[in-house]
Order: sequence, then structure tokens, then C-alpha cells
Amino acid sequence: MKDIEEPQSSSEEPLPAGSQRHAVWASSSELMLLEFDKRLNALVELWDLDRNGFIDKEEFKQMALDSLRYELDLKEGQKLSKDDFISCQERAHKDFQTFDKNKNGLLEPKEMRAYFKDHVQLQQADEQVDLLM
Repeated sequence: MKDIEEPQSSSEEPLPAGSQRHAVWASSSELMLLEFDKRLNALVELWDLDRNGFIDKEEFKQMALDSLRYELDLKEGQKLSKDDFISCQERAHKDFQTFDKNKNGLLEPKEMRAYFKDHVQLQQADEQVDLLM
């Protein structure tokens, strides 16, 4: 079997004499996981309003409200009904508790990743992340 030569790095440094490198091909599920991680990190960055690296409960509730407003296609200045607001806040509280496995009041990217990995098929998880962005 013939070795596949990997292109040299952008610095154009030659490979050490006698070394052989093989191209590594990721399976489609590995590529999906890498793409999902990038998207999840972007989502955390979007929700993390105070830029501390975590999503706190208030940031999560705000994200839930923004998502609901988008879902209902509310125009600027339109308000949610009181029932929609209360329902959204209750759901956000429950969802936050589900994600916050270590119960420290902060969502860490690894907690969200673990939840999606354990509870949702990767393609569905990617679609859910899309909906929240």
C-alpha cells in the first residue's frame, strides 16, 4: 500500500530526513463533531454577554426570550404576552437546571456539549444549535 504524502506546512519547512507522515482522514461523524464544537463555541460566545466564559442563568433566560421573540416573528417594539413571557422563563429555568450538571449556576461549554452528546443525535444537536443562534 502506497503512503499518501501530506502537503508541507505553510512555513514550507522541509520534513526531517527519513520521516514519513501519513494523511489522517476523519470520518464524517468526526468532522460533524468538530463542526458542532465550533458552532457550540460560537453559540456560547454569543450568549455570554459579560464575556466571562460561562453562561449564567440571566444570560440564558435572555437568550430564551430572544429566541421566542424570533420564533414568534415579533417586530421591534412588540411585546410578548404575559403568558408567553412566564412560560418562557419557566422553561428557561428548567432547561438551565438540566444543562448545569455541577449546579454552580454557570453553564460551561463542556456541560452543554455533554448534554447534546448524551441526549441528542449529532445532526439534531447541530440543528438545535442553529435555532438558538
